[in-house]
Amino acid sequence: MTTSYNPSVWMEEMAVQIQSQPIKNIAMAGVHHPASYSFITGNTGKYITTKHNIYQQLMMGIRYFDSRPSDYKNQLVEYHGGKDPSYGASYNTLLRSFSDFFKGYNTLSAYGESPNILPLTNNTFALLYHSTRLFSINNEKKSATELYYRIGEYDPLNRQLKWESEQAYNYGMTPAVVTTNSGQVVEVHKSENKDQLWYTLGKIIDGKPTFDLHNQANYTSGVQPTLAVLCAQDQETILEVHKTEHDNKHDQLWFNHFSIAPDGSELVKLESSKVSQCNGTNPKLLTLPGKQKSLLFYSNQNKDLVYVVASLDGGKVTFSSEQLILKPAGEPIEREIAVCLSNNDNNVVLSYTQFDGQISTRAYIDLAIATDYQLSVVKKTTFDKNYPTWNAQSAALFSTGDSQLLSLEADTDLLHNIWYQPLSMAAQEFKLLDIDSTDSAKKEEFVVMSLTHSKLTTPQYSQLCDLVKHFLANKVVKDDGSIDIETAPLANLLSDNKQMIIYFKDLDDMEAAEKAIKYDVLWPCKNNFSSPWHGRKKLDKEYFNEIYNTINLRNTSSYANQVYVLQTHLTDNSEYNSVLDWNEQYTPISDSYLLSQQPALIKHNVNIIENNKPAPFLVDYCCQLNGIKYLNRLAKPKFVKPVSQPVV
Repeated sequence: MTTSYNPSVWMEEMAVQIQSQPIKNIAMAGVHHPASYSFITGNTGKYITTKHNIYQQLMMGIRYFDSRPSDYKNQLVEYHGGKDPSYGASYNTLLRSFSDFFKGYNTLSAYGESPNILPLTNNTFALLYHSTRLFSINNEKKSATELYYRIGEYDPLNRQLKWESEQAYNYGMTPAVVTTNSGQVVEVHKSENKDQLWYTLGKIIDGKPTFDLHNQANYTSGVQPTLAVLCAQDQETILEVHKTEHDNKHDQLWFNHFSIAPDGSELVKLESSKVSQCNGTNPKLLTLPGKQKSLLFYSNQNKDLVYVVASLDGGKVTFSSEQLILKPAGEPIEREIAVCLSNNDNNVVLSYTQFDGQISTRAYIDLAIATDYQLSVVKKTTFDKNYPTWNAQSAALFSTGDSQLLSLEADTDLLHNIWYQPLSMAAQEFKLLDIDSTDSAKKEEFVVMSLTHSKLTTPQYSQLCDLVKHFLANKVVKDDGSIDIETAPLANLLSDNKQMIIYFKDLDDMEAAEKAIKYDVLWPCKNNFSSPWHGRKKLDKEYFNEIYNTINLRNTSSYANQVYVLQTHLTDNSEYNSVLDWNEQYTPISDSYLLSQQPALIKHNVNIIENNKPAPFLVDYCCQLNGIKYLNRLAKPKFVKPVSQPVV
């Protein structure tokens, strides 16, 4: 069973059929535990239900999200399971993904942290990062942190990124990378389990980096490695700087100076020593044009932002005295520094996060380079908590044409994500740039999310509301008395720019006035939607009876005037197989039975059909149900071709 609808915009394409109806009458495909697509290493993965993230599920046509919020390690995340739950993606990720979908572009660039950029040609670059996620739907345990790279191509005209598939290349953390004029790639990283630093060598082949694991070695101990290229008499050498081990209380910075073996198989250590009079954290090297000098930025022991100039003198590396860039007023620089050259190579662009324990602010500085390599501040812009990646802990910068800057930012979610943000450097201050998505914006799609199975406390609901307002302030239907959601046609909601409603479990311990002020972006649900978990552990007579009975409960007093959920399919997850005796071979049987119940679904107006993972079948089926229900009231759906009448 297929229709001709584009699943990413099926509600727009069915506008004539469905927009005169309230959302309780519109058939939608749903997902049970939508954020259970990955888990952190060390947390059980037995409840992974899908390989698709939230944005991908939306593009597949899913419009109902049965999500279960909980607090885990002081973050609001989705939980799955009872006595021994798994914890998936955070609500920061979920809500930002909904916002991206409505705008028509996906700013999620990778699952990982500690981004580092290797410029390639024009506006193409390689993004390196590490990830500790568990993705396997078969519950395979991942015991190590993996290193990845991904090729991105940025279009300055529409400010969109085109990504190639990610490639795993090694194990470890916090990668840094440079390339030489001859195309030699040098990468360094920390071991995944110990404070040991390793290098890996490779080549640029067909415009892309390659890494040869035969050419790798442990070169020292430490953390936070960074790289630059220094050149003297046309001989390129590699400068590496790192901080001492985590158990060292002095936060000393050390450097290694290498040459590359003629056959490119190893680094030859020329010298190694402490960076003179430099103690601090988060070092970041920048190779200057001509490669005669490099700049080393770091946060010193006073949490000031400072730099020194690295030079080659008689084949030896020397460092200048420490120079102050910025002394934050009561807001110490606690996280990684990102730095790059501007597109004209005459200026340095630097960004960092200031965090005072409660509020993060993202700052950008444009620094002019004098002939004596002294830096002076041209402009500085600080973005407040409304910055899109408000919780960025690290970033990498890429300077593009037209005075644009691309920031790749890793958030502090337990399941780290890397997002991208374009900025303009042309004016007197840095400005956030919108991504041109006029042709791809989803202006007539509507999403329902249920949080009725929640473990949140009253203060945690307040935290959730803050996230909703951050990402979707103008998109969610508010419980302010202006809308009767049971009768309001979808067209009325869309005309008011409302594209989402979030149902939550009503809090009985709150006064009505207080609730209206604090939780107006959430819609209270006195009665839980019909339980999507029907409790049947195998495909038998009781399974089919349970579906039949659930359909017939729709018009009872408890459920008649709200959205109604029916779960039909379980999940072909290996852990579920052992618990539920469910197998992929059952899916066609369940599909067939659901098709047989079409008259009952229409009669009882069951509007949400939910699965444990995104199912194209259910999206098509819901489009078909809408077409049949509203065919005679309005225009024909697009997938019905008009038949010419014979001449009598």
